[in-house]
Amino acid sequence: GTLMKGSISLALLCTRLANAGRIRVPQSTATLCATRRQLVLIGGAALGTGSAAGLRVPPAFARGSDGSDPGQWTAHTGPFDATYFKDFTETDTGIGYKKVRLGEGDKPVQGQKVYMHYTGYLLDGTKFDSSYDSGGTFAFRLGRGKVISGWEGAVAGMNKGMRVILRLPPKYAYGEKGAGSVIPPDATLVFYMELVALGSIKP
Repeated sequence: GTLMKGSISLALLCTRLANAGRIRVPQSTATLCATRRQLVLIGGAALGTGSAAGLRVPPAFARGSDGSDPGQWTAHTGPFDATYFKDFTETDTGIGYKKVRLGEGDKPVQGQKVYMHYTGYLLDGTKFDSSYDSGGTFAFRLGRGKVISGWEGAVAGMNKGMRVILRLPPKYAYGEKGAGSVIPPDATLVFYMELVALGSIKP
């Protein structure tokens, strides 16, 4: 699929591979992370327009090994009611969460780059955004204030491969102002979140 504006699509990249030849990339650095802003080679440099490389795209960033849709687990129809949240763990802050799949390895630390998949819903069941639909993961550096506070806390408690469903009160999402025409003021949000990979650490 095609990535968001400012990135190069996988289809275009493949065409350039055929027309311009290949840049030899060590296998250890050839795992593609197609973020919403750029294509990143783990352990290597970003690919800009006009660049080409031989790439291995893991199922987490594309289709599953069995051809399934990796975002299917986030599919939901209809409003989120009390019955839906009955198995959630409630925190003192009012945030609710449910672990769908356990991960493995270390949890991310402050200053570390994390690569996430997510789908976000309003309580009435309206889907307002999904990294699965955009063609790649969403990357940010933990603890830098680049995402809503509810995300910061949730991701800090996850490890690679973990999937959770998160219910965020407005205070830990977009508050009284909302976000443009997409998220209304004082909206409680539901996020399906998966920590796909951990990246570099910057103090």
